[in-house]
Amino acid sequence: YSTIKCRDLSALMHELSNDGARRQFECYLEEMVLPLMVASAQSGERECHVVVLTDDDVVDWDEEYPPQMGEEYSQIIYSTKLYRFFKYIENRDVAKSVLKDRGLKKIRLGIEGYPTYKEKVKRRPGGRPEVIYNYVQRPFIRMSWEKEEGKSRHVDFQCVKSKSTTNLAAAAADIPQDQLVVLHPPGPQVDELDTLPHLPGANDPHQPLVGQGLETNPGSNQQAQENPSQAGHSQSHSNQQHSSSQNTYRYDPDPDTPSPSA
Repeated sequence: YSTIKCRDLSALMHELSNDGARRQFECYLEEMVLPLMVASAQSGERECHVVVLTDDDVVDWDEEYPPQMGEEYSQIIYSTKLYRFFKYIENRDVAKSVLKDRGLKKIRLGIEGYPTYKEKVKRRPGGRPEVIYNYVQRPFIRMSWEKEEGKSRHVDFQCVKSKSTTNLAAAAADIPQDQLVVLHPPGPQVDELDTLPHLPGANDPHQPLVGQGLETNPGSNQQAQENPSQAGHSQSHSNQQHSSSQNTYRYDPDPDTPSPSA
């Protein structure tokens, strides 16, 4: 007989259970889990999702309305002993440590709901059927034998530092000179009436008005009656002079501009 003396029996039994769980799971791994991993790898998969059911569990899915959760890609192990083993979270931690020591990646162990059989079918308002399955809480193992997704082994992407600034002067300093756009302030608004040409003598008080220059001359009228052809010729000549005077513009010098004599 052997006698074991220990003051903290809880810690002692915990360590003994860990050692026993490690040896037991290594046997389960070789006998039950590894064949399913090989089957998944032969079908081209890079990971394996194993659900542990009891020996009495029955899986009966409707072929027309299967569960819409991706359980069709899961591997099933019918073993009540393995189910009882994974019922303890301490055993799941030991199993995860064993799988990690074997070089597996993305290891997840836990308890999840798994659909076993169809209970009933309900009709939604739109006429689409909704199948209700019976779910049972069972342990699962998920692991991968490849490196983590999204990490490339051959391409090294460099991170470009993003630069943002609220200082407009500093931001303008980074712009190339050929891309700079100089913005000039808008000039004073000019009314359309200011752009019209000034008529000669419009602002000169000494110039006679247009109405004042058209006075009645009896002698000229009599001369026009005596010689109508000469009057028509002179009238056409005056019209040409009038049209030429209308097309001539005179611009007054700016009073603010100093004269050369000054």
